[in-house]
Amino acid sequence: PPLVELARIGTDDAKEVAAGALGELAENNADNQVSMAAAGAIPPLVELVMNGPRESKAAAVGALGLLANNDDNADLIADAGARAIPPLVELARNRARDEDLTAAQALFAFVTGNHAGNHYSIAAAGTLSSIVDVAEDDSDWAKLMTAQVIEGLFLDADEIATEKAVLALVEFARNGTNRAKMSAARALRFLAQSTDILIAATGAIPSLVDLVMSGSGGAKEAAAWALWRLCLYFADKVSIPAARAIPALVDLAKKGTRRAKEAAAAALANLSANDDHMVSIAAAGAIAPLVELARDGADAAKEFAAIALRNLAVNDDNRISIAAAGAIAPLVELTKSGTDGAKERAAWALLNLAYDDDNVVSIATAGAIPPLVVLTRNGTDDAKEAAAGALRSLAVNNVDNEAAIRAAKRRRVGP
Repeated sequence: PPLVELARIGTDDAKEVAAGALGELAENNADNQVSMAAAGAIPPLVELVMNGPRESKAAAVGALGLLANNDDNADLIADAGARAIPPLVELARNRARDEDLTAAQALFAFVTGNHAGNHYSIAAAGTLSSIVDVAEDDSDWAKLMTAQVIEGLFLDADEIATEKAVLALVEFARNGTNRAKMSAARALRFLAQSTDILIAATGAIPSLVDLVMSGSGGAKEAAAWALWRLCLYFADKVSIPAARAIPALVDLAKKGTRRAKEAAAAALANLSANDDHMVSIAAAGAIAPLVELARDGADAAKEFAAIALRNLAVNDDNRISIAAAGAIAPLVELTKSGTDGAKERAAWALLNLAYDDDNVVSIATAGAIPPLVVLTRNGTDDAKEAAAGALRSLAVNNVDNEAAIRAAKRRRVGP
């Protein structure tokens, strides 16, 4: 094709024009993006980024960014782009603002394919500090591009988790565009394992809670997953609830998208392992939406909801509230037909609920005994332990349940 050929062997001016034209053809046209890649447009565009004049570099980066909207193209760009990383790092170190933005966009194109080798090359080249400096431009586009570059590098969290980068992400989460906020929240999620204390110290938690409360749909979900990850690794379990996270997460569990509800349930599951938090979570109205997720959520959401209900059921008052909210029937169903993880978590939840005498009767009436007996034979080791414990609790001082358990074992119900 003539444009691809011009981008490869034309004069400098012709290459610039060809790269610009290829970008225009790729914009918002999925068919053209596929056709251009098939015609070999990516290698000469990468070559222009590496060795072309300044104007050609900008045009080539723009075209590559548009081509990267196609997943297969993103992989091709990532493969071809490894050689371009060192010159891009030099561009990023150039303090001319437009060249900084060009380098940031190019690096984003090269991490879009999530190629670990490129991530390591970018981190090893020491470019992150220069890319974060781009955000000082204070334009929405600069914030978005910087957040997305850092998000794309999440596989190398230890390499990029500098205080400067985290501070930039917190700023994007507060004041960026909706897309920049979402990318910043995603990046903070992946950085949480190695930089939990740094993230908390830079004020990220209130910003993430604000996103859960009032961000766009994608930002709410991303922020909830970031809080979930922080709950896993952050030793200070007080800071997250103190930032009003619990009511925000409960509201998201009620009103969010399916994926956002799953993220909220995951975060609440982690927070509910704390004795003080389990009271606050129940008081904020979490039990009803968690029961709904245990009944009707996606597989992962059901499992997270069962974990949260298991933790909340450690509390005497919560046991009564959980049963009153109708949790027993969906938990019993999970022991029958849930994933292996959901079966185990549901069995633990039923065990904790069975410490209440009224719940003992309700659990047996809901048909829990046969699937619990099956789990003692065929479940994972933890599921066997939980199911056996639940059956023991159901049998204590209840001759009817004891007889039902013996009968179920004789019948060898289930597989």
